[in-house]
Amino acid sequence: MSLLCFTVLFTELAISQPQLWSSVEDVRYPPRYHEATAEADTLEKEKKRLIESREYEKLADIDAKIDRLKKEADAIKSSVEDSNKFNIVNVESWLKESAVEGSSHDYLDRIIKFDRQLLRDFKRFSEHANERYFSKECRVSLNFAVKDKAQVMLTWNLDLPAKLANGSRGIVAGFVETNEYRALIKAIVDQKTAKPDGSSDHQAVQQTQSDNQSGDDRSSTLSNGHDGASKSTNSTKPSGGEDALLSLITSLDKETSFTVIRRLMGQEFLHEELAEVEKAVASGIKTLPLVRFLEGQLRIITPKPFSKEFRGCGTATRWQLPLQLAWAISIHKSQGMTLDYMRTDLSACFAAGQAYVACSRGRGTDSMQVLNFSEEKIITSELVKSFLAHLRGEDGAWRPPTWAEMLDEAKRSEQVRKLLEEKHQGQKCQRAGCHGTCLVKQVKNDGKNHGRWYLICEKEYRNGHTYEWLDP
Repeated sequence: MSLLCFTVLFTELAISQPQLWSSVEDVRYPPRYHEATAEADTLEKEKKRLIESREYEKLADIDAKIDRLKKEADAIKSSVEDSNKFNIVNVESWLKESAVEGSSHDYLDRIIKFDRQLLRDFKRFSEHANERYFSKECRVSLNFAVKDKAQVMLTWNLDLPAKLANGSRGIVAGFVETNEYRALIKAIVDQKTAKPDGSSDHQAVQQTQSDNQSGDDRSSTLSNGHDGASKSTNSTKPSGGEDALLSLITSLDKETSFTVIRRLMGQEFLHEELAEVEKAVASGIKTLPLVRFLEGQLRIITPKPFSKEFRGCGTATRWQLPLQLAWAISIHKSQGMTLDYMRTDLSACFAAGQAYVACSRGRGTDSMQVLNFSEEKIITSELVKSFLAHLRGEDGAWRPPTWAEMLDEAKRSEQVRKLLEEKHQGQKCQRAGCHGTCLVKQVKNDGKNHGRWYLICEKEYRNGHTYEWLDP
């Protein structure tokens, strides 16, 4: 089989054979699995309440329901895990459905070989992504611990029209159970898609479930539901529809629950938020923080994808709550944020533009304080000053090279390289006993030797090995 056909085969298998990627991807269970598990957990809590209130006559019925839901969830889990295994039955089934000719044993061998290579590549890519992104650049950590009344800050542009941006500060006002919030969103979706005769539009609900499973392929048409600046909602009476949804939220007080319900009902589409809650359920996140922001906006925070693309390899993504504790942050990490209240200390500024970055994070002078200010801390790049002096036409000012001059310089540099390589490349190292070949290289780092050419042993540049400057 040619390489092209082999690639096409696995493109088709990626769709019809989920086990092909099971070794490097998390197992994705259908929505019904999470629903059955959540219903069983709810009934377990109800069972505990009945025992405490000594209503024993109702326990038999609840035990039967719990047992049925657990068996249903186990059956779904077993079915999904079986479909993710490599075996001859799955391959034969795919060959039959796809009308592909060939030996099922040959295809199974090829799949197993592909899986081994996939595991090696995935391991290497994971190590690279962890070193270059997750451990250094990612704006959220692997674990995030927070408690009630903690001051937190958004690390995501959550809702710009509602002034909820990267850097917005709030206080954790409580926590809502993830399964409850998921059930609330689904109930609101069902209400919005209900037909005049009272029946639910199953096609719309199925579309929502499809969005949940796809994860990344989510609707981008989410409208902006504003909470406004009002911190009190006592004067607004709940409607009948909102009142019917209240029973789904037991982990919040009544007034807060109505605020949450009204915001969700004001959104035209909930597919994106539902997909994020599904992600939290699948990841084992039991509760989601409820944050009250500076201007009174009340939001339940769901996981967001923090990603970086590695060209030619793929995208590394960490799903995490877009929050961090808001007690203090370094100037470097504050770049791109808009802070509601800010106090910055310039005493340790050491780099060009650092003081500017710090002071420009605030919304205005009435909500910020600058400590240890001095003109010495306002450092400007010499390159920038020279460039601006040239624009002003000052005599002797440094002029940046034009594109034509840069291309001519690159052409001259290439000609010099060829001449030096013809003369010196391939020489043997001058150290006795070293049979290494010498290479012609150019200094790339800034400094007094920038651009100079040198000859160096391919094995070592110290201890008597060849290392000498070359003149073009």
